[in-house]
Amino acid sequence: MNTIKTKLFFFLLSIFCLNPLYAGRVNRIKLEKVNGCVKVLILTNALQYKDTLIHNPERIVIDFQKAHSRLPKEIISSYSPLIKIRTSQYSLNPYVTRVVLDLKHKTIYSISRSKRGIEINLGKKSGKKLGKKGQLHQGKTKVKPKKKSIKKAVKKSVKKAKVELSKELPVLPSKSEVFFYNSRGKRDPFSPYLGIQVKDTLLGIGNATIVGIMWSPNERYALAQDAQGKAYILQEGDRVSGGKVLYIRKKKVVFLMRVFGGTKKISLQVTPKKEEK
Repeated sequence: MNTIKTKLFFFLLSIFCLNPLYAGRVNRIKLEKVNGCVKVLILTNALQYKDTLIHNPERIVIDFQKAHSRLPKEIISSYSPLIKIRTSQYSLNPYVTRVVLDLKHKTIYSISRSKRGIEINLGKKSGKKLGKKGQLHQGKTKVKPKKKSIKKAVKKSVKKAKVELSKELPVLPSKSEVFFYNSRGKRDPFSPYLGIQVKDTLLGIGNATIVGIMWSPNERYALAQDAQGKAYILQEGDRVSGGKVLYIRKKKVVFLMRVFGGTKKISLQVTPKKEEK
């Protein structure tokens, strides 16, 4: 038993202190509304990131390269057009932290780096979008004419251009192609990717014991062991057989288990070390 505890302790020590796979952390997200625009501030020291706008449904995906996530998995927003923010440790080798902003409708946004991290402004009527490596891409803007005469002149010029093009270009038969996409058997893009497929072996808490807990306000890990002596490292939100880890305290771990169509909280205390005679 002492040998197992020693191995697990040094394994966790290597995770916290000697892990060279990530160089930055994504620590916190702040939301506020300024002048009718939603401002999202992501506090991070990650140097590289990539943002992508995806439609149907509308969402902005931001991937922080070589970064470890310290964020909650979901943040609900009360500011329109932002519905909620989802986060995940998208990849472990290399480390990639993914932040997804779910939107109600199409929204012009701008993203830029600040002293504390990344700043995203949603709902601007006009502006520029800052992409990867500091490249600027002009955002789409709509300009309303002040006078009706200008609007009529624009319509006439467009009609004339269409007529001239139709005269010069030959008429080609229209061909329509139908594309189908089947997601069956394909990987979930928000699940962590380790490069190999591993069988799902979950901890059964019926005969499990809690060997030790490493607890801090920001990071909490529990060391568990099943009846066969197999060791598990648990965090809040991790799945176990028939439920998940609800939260971790200094001397116990509380699980939320599915029981007869409902849920039940079950807690396991840290098993005290037996005194040697």
